Amino acid sequence: MIVQNKKVRSGLVHLKILIVFSFLSFFISCDKEVSVTPPEPPPPAGKLFVDSEPQGAFIYLDGKNTGNITPDTIEWLEERQYLLTLRKELFKDYSALININEDSVKSFFLDYHKVNGIYGRMIVDSDPRGAEIFLNGVSTGKYSQTTFDTLFPGIYNVKFKLSGYWDDSLSVEIKSGNTSYPYKVLTDSLVWVNFNKSNSGLPDDFINHIAIENGGIKWIAASGGGLVRFDDKNWTVYNTANSPLPANNIRYITVDGSGKKWVCTVSGLAVFDNSSWTVYNSSNSLLPVEDITCVAVESDSKVWVGTAGGGLVLIDGINWTVYNTANSEINSDDITTIAIDNQNNKWIGTLNDGISKFNDVNWTIYRSFKTGVSKNANHIAIDNNNTPWVSIHSVLGISGGSGFFNGLGWETYTSLPSGNVHYVAIDSHNNKWFGNTESGLSKFDGSTWTNFTTSDSRLPNDRVYAIALDGAGNKWLATFGSGIVKYKGN
Repeated sequence: MIVQNKKVRSGLVHLKILIVFSFLSFFISCDKEVSVTPPEPPPPAGKLFVDSEPQGAFIYLDGKNTGNITPDTIEWLEERQYLLTLRKELFKDYSALININEDSVKSFFLDYHKVNGIYGRMIVDSDPRGAEIFLNGVSTGKYSQTTFDTLFPGIYNVKFKLSGYWDDSLSVEIKSGNTSYPYKVLTDSLVWVNFNKSNSGLPDDFINHIAIENGGIKWIAASGGGLVRFDDKNWTVYNTANSPLPANNIRYITVDGSGKKWVCTVSGLAVFDNSSWTVYNSSNSLLPVEDITCVAVESDSKVWVGTAGGGLVLIDGINWTVYNTANSEINSDDITTIAIDNQNNKWIGTLNDGISKFNDVNWTIYRSFKTGVSKNANHIAIDNNNTPWVSIHSVLGISGGSGFFNGLGWETYTSLPSGNVHYVAIDSHNNKWFGNTESGLSKFDGSTWTNFTTSDSRLPNDRVYAIALDGAGNKWLATFGSGIVKYKGN
């Protein structure tokens, strides 16, 4: 039994050895099969460096965009011939055949200035003609109408300069092989004339109001520079240092029939007759407060004065009468504007409480407008048909606009000409002119709105706080930050 067990164990050992050799033989044969697979060929090693003057051209090979822009290197190119194309905005395409060799760098440089047909053409004209032409700030010595035949592609600033007209300019795109036709209508420098601290006798660029005496003399209310007289030649400044003016912050001015200037300040009411001053304040008169916002003169020389918080005051030469919310039906004590129609109705705008109408006996209160604009009646003017027009400012997110009285109530234009309308004036043709707090000057002829802003006119500031019309029909604009503007156009 022992001998037999030894034979069995010996057989098992030999079987295990046979199995191990079988596995080894299998794996050795597998290794031999992998080792005979050919290796991957190395990637192509050709390179192409491309540059241009000017740079920034897109690089194409065989009509396909490589995604590279000059100057740059394209790698992994096969050894063969390629069609290289450079494409650049405004420039004509340029193509060339390029031979790429293995394991080498091919360089290519294109000077666009030497490419046939690369130049563009420009014919410059203006109205009126004869303006000197500047290209990119440099005088060409040529005058409109004129032609420039060999212009390198790009964006050119074309400036026009002609005596008697405002300098003007525009940007022109010049493209290879194309002709551009820049044209400019020049603006007479007398149509828009700007007066400010740096070029005139104005003491301040922040102007609240303008009144015109006898069709020509301008009386200007500066926010911090006092009262200014301008007769188209001379500037005269009245302030607290050289006159009895109670403050240099002038809110509003009215000239009455006898030539007296009624000057509203933040510290009282001043009256100037060209030689002497009379100043009214809460100490020497029945003025309820000293912050005076507006004044209107009635035909029989009654003067109506608006205050900030003290109501409405009537001065009839002898008596002072105060109308406020405590003793009358007026709807607010914060008065922003007063206008008197040809029936002597007083139209009184208030700070965010609508409009009051007073005929010396009865009050009519308008606290709402038909299209839901804010109740802030900033300024009222009476048109040639005896119709009151109002400019309306936004309040607490409620948009303003403009409106008129139709005989029964107020019809309003929401956000027309703006959501913040500061002033309204009427010209001899019954056109309505609006000064906007943030969007320039607007005109309404009854059917069409026309707007003037800093982006499309010679208006130096989009904050127009007041408008006055002289005897020649010129519009004098009070801007808040850029002085005053004379606009001669229609």
